[in-house]
Amino acid sequence: MTGQISDTLNFKNEEYDIAGIKGDDLFNPEFQGINLYSQTTACWRGFSLYYEVIDQVLVLQGILLNTKDDPIPINNKFPIKAEKYSFDYIYNDLDYKSDFTGKLLIAKDFIQELYVHMGFQAPTSYKLVIELELKDGRIISTKDISEKMEHWRTHEMGEEEEPENVQGWIEEKFSRDF
Repeated sequence: MTGQISDTLNFKNEEYDIAGIKGDDLFNPEFQGINLYSQTTACWRGFSLYYEVIDQVLVLQGILLNTKDDPIPINNKFPIKAEKYSFDYIYNDLDYKSDFTGKLLIAKDFIQELYVHMGFQAPTSYKLVIELELKDGRIISTKDISEKMEHWRTHEMGEEEEPENVQGWIEEKFSRDF
């Protein structure tokens, strides 16, 4: 198995991985009627998202995706054919305002020794982790929880044991719920 490509977020001119989600679902191209497929084990869901925070609002700016169907417009914009990625199409400059309500954990400075060869990387695998709370797509609070993640890494995490419920363990690794 392979670690999965993270969705990313530009927050205060810094690039972060979206490492955790609590609340409504974020954008999913399938909700737009796009039939997706995987072209690489690094992206089983067939798409990756790029967000920006603009004036405290979460805005979807880009999508990389795989579909065998003819591309459709998203927010009145058509994609371009991808040339050098493991994706078929790229949507750019979408300016699609999110209505997400919940919390996001955004993270950077990945600790390579904590890489897991399955699913999305855990928030504890990053040095810098920020919790964003949003209501209807607008950021209402931010909290640096890096020290909490450091504490978890040094005091709470042990060696991972053989899972009793393999299917549940796999589902947990491919989820970003926290």
